[in-house]
Parts: sequence; C-alpha cells; structure tokens
Amino acid sequence: SRMVDLKLKSDRWWMVGTVTRPDGSRVRVRKSTGCGKHEKTLALAYLAEFTRKILADEVDEPRVDVSLGVAIGHYLRKPNPPGQTDKLILVRLDRALGKRRLSSLKLFDLHEWVNRGSRQPGTIRREIVSINAMLNHGSEIGLKVPEWRLKKPVVDDERVRSLSEEERDRLIAACNPLIRTLVAFLFYTGARRGEALGLLWEDVDDVEGSVQFTTFKGRPPKKRVRRVKLVPGLRELLGERGEGHVFLNSVGKPWGATGNLYRHFKEACEEAGIEDFRIHDCRHTFATRMLSRGARMPQIGHLLGHKRLEMTQRYAHLEQGQLEETINLLGGIPDSVTDTFVKWFGWQSLVGPAK
Repeated sequence: SRMVDLKLKSDRWWMVGTVTRPDGSRVRVRKSTGCGKHEKTLALAYLAEFTRKILADEVDEPRVDVSLGVAIGHYLRKPNPPGQTDKLILVRLDRALGKRRLSSLKLFDLHEWVNRGSRQPGTIRREIVSINAMLNHGSEIGLKVPEWRLKKPVVDDERVRSLSEEERDRLIAACNPLIRTLVAFLFYTGARRGEALGLLWEDVDDVEGSVQFTTFKGRPPKKRVRRVKLVPGLRELLGERGEGHVFLNSVGKPWGATGNLYRHFKEACEEAGIEDFRIHDCRHTFATRMLSRGARMPQIGHLLGHKRLEMTQRYAHLEQGQLEETINLLGGIPDSVTDTFVKWFGWQSLVGPAK
C-alpha cells in the first residue's frame, strides 16, 4: 500500500509520503519528480511508476551525503551547464559555506547568506533562483538534499532606470579603462551582464559585424540563440581577436566573483555624478534609447532576448509622450461639428453655458 501524495514545492511536484511493502517494511519517500507546476499529469505517472518499483523492491536509492561545495560542483558540471551569472553566485556561495555538509545545512544558513549586507531584493531573488536550482539538481542525482527551498522575495520588476545619451557618454568616459569597453558594449548591445562576461571570441562574427548570445532557459533548459548587430565603431573597441573570453580582468582572466567590477562601476558613476544606477540599467538605457529613436516593441524585445512581449511592456509607459504627439496629429473637433451636437442633443457642456 502507499500513502504518497504530490506536493508543489518551489514550482516543482514532489512525492512525499510512505510506501508499505508486502513484507511490512516501510519506505519513506521525499523525492522531486522533476516536473514543473503545469506538468501534474506527468508527475502522477512518475509517481505511479516510482511506487511500483518500491513495491517490487526495485528501488534502492540511499542518498549520498556530501558537502555543499561538492553539490555545487556537480551542478556546474552538468551536461547543460548554468549561465555565467549562476556560476558567479554559486562560486561565492562555495567560498562562504562550501565545506558544510548538506545534511547539516540549515535554511537559516542560506537565508543569512543571501541577506548579507545592504542588498536589493532583485539581487537576492536572483541568488535564490540559482541556489534552489542547484539543490533541485542535487536531489535529482541522488544527493542527500534538504527538502526546504528558499522563498524568493517579491520584486518590483517595473523599475526602469535609464540615462540620457549625454549621461551615458559621460559615464563611459568616466570608467576605468579596464571596464570602459565592457560598459560601452552593455550600453550599445543591451546584453545582460552575464551574457557579456561569458562572451567568447568565437561568438564574434567579423564578417557580419555581429555577436551571438546563447542562453539556456526553462526546465528542461532550452537553448536560445540571438544575434545582435554591432553599431559602427564598437567592434574596433573590442580590440584584436584573441582566444577564450572577450572581456578580461586586470590579470587577463575572465571576470569572476573577485574581479572588482562593481567597485570600478560604482566609482565611475560617482565621478560622472550619476546616482542610483546599476550595471543592469545599461540594458534599460539601450531599450529606452531604441524606443526614442522609433524602434517598435517586438524589435526591442528580440534584441533584448525576451521570450514574451510582456517582458518588454515595462517600457510601454515611455512611449506616452510619442503617443500624445501622434494623437495630436488628428487636430481638434471643428466648431461646426460641436455646434451640430449642441443643436441636436443639447450638450451645452461641450461649448460652455448657453447664451
């Protein structure tokens, strides 16, 4: 017999309960089906097959208790590896808590780590996404992973902070030469920070004058590729073609968790007199400048790599000025039309009080 149910945890269906075999032995089940929120039918089929194997004594899955660092290593080396941002986050986590055993890891430990210092909710949310994905992967490959998952904070995704063209150029000029080309690249391609830092020379097409960004999104991860044309002069800023990563730190290595990128960027903002501006806002600036030049929402969404047009709609309110100018092209209602309405319907409010 079985007393196992499906429970939704972090948008994944988990099998939770106890199965009693014919010989009276009981098997406690705490296992992810790997199925998403909208795949309940598939999760039920997985549950039925898994229960059958337990009853037939075909399942023998002792969970392996390893350190958090080992679990992170397995996640980073999986066939479809995570993106550059995930790698940077998990490398930092490994340095802080990597020696802890998964079995002794407490929810509070990770909660305290992601809430360290003075940090934005969006940054915390992004780290939690990476951590939960790593824990889910560990469970799927048989590691002794805690059942809990970190809860993501609510984030105001409507925040759009962008610079004028004059402010943008002033900030680029204020940058340390070490990051100046990178910042210009972000402003003029709309790339995500992780996409830019993970860019390889093999992704730069000198014939077409474009760059290719490759991301893996969804579960299971789906490969998405998009090309962005480089504006005149940007390819020259990248310098001579080399090997490996395009953007390197002061010691000629790819930018990592200790590359001081944020410190250099903050110093440039202070020198340029620009407040409340983040690296990701370079992407917002790209979108708003494109919009002001007449680009349409679907075009902007494609360049940004948005999966859904709704993701691009955050910039819709920025069109309001253009829309008002456009509607004014119709002109006003002629007096002859207004007088006719007043005569027929007595709509005095259209022209003021009757004389």
